[in-house]
Amino acid sequence: KGGTTNVAYKIPESEYGKNIRESFVGVVCENSDISQIKFEYLSKVFISDGDLVKVTLKNKENQDVDVIYQVVQAITNVEYYDDKNEVGIITAIAVQLGVWQENHRNFENYGWVPNINTPVLLAKNIIGPKLKNGELEIGTIPNTNFKVLVNSEQVITHHLAVLGTTGSGKSIFARKLIKDLAVNGNKIFCFTNI
Repeated sequence: KGGTTNVAYKIPESEYGKNIRESFVGVVCENSDISQIKFEYLSKVFISDGDLVKVTLKNKENQDVDVIYQVVQAITNVEYYDDKNEVGIITAIAVQLGVWQENHRNFENYGWVPNINTPVLLAKNIIGPKLKNGELEIGTIPNTNFKVLVNSEQVITHHLAVLGTTGSGKSIFARKLIKDLAVNGNKIFCFTNI
C-alpha cells in the first residue's frame, strides 16, 4: 500500500514470541513523523484512548530501546484494492513520550521516525519510575503499571490545580492527596466557603 513493499515477521515459538503475540497491535504506516506515529490497527488486542504503545528502535549505540507513545486518536477508513474490492481499516495516532530515562526520571525525546511496517506493541508492562523519598504516587497511566509521581515538597510550596470534567474524580483525588501529605507529617489546613 502507498508504494511500500509488504513485510512479514516471523515470531519465534518462545516466551518472548508469546509476549509479542499478546501485545501486538499493528504496524507503523505512512504520514508518521518524529512527534507522533500513525499505525494501522491489525489486532484483536483491545486498545483505547490514553493507552501506551511502544516501538523498539536502535539508539546511537545501536542498542534496542523502547520508544513510548500514547494513543490519542483513531480513525476509520476504507481502502480500495481495485474497482470492486474494498476493506475497512482503522488507523490510530499516538504521540511520542520518548525513551524512559530512570537516572534523569523523565522521558528523553527519540529524534527520528520509525520505518513504515515497524511493529507497534501495547506497552502494558513498561517499567516506570521508582518511588523515592519525598515523592507521592498520585496514580498510574491507564492500563499500565507506570506510576505517576509528584514531589511532595513542590506540591506544598507551589500552586496546584486539579482539573477534570464533572464526575472524573477530582474530589476523591484531592482528599487522597491531602491524606497522603498529612501521613507524611505535613500540617494541613482546609478552608471552605460555606
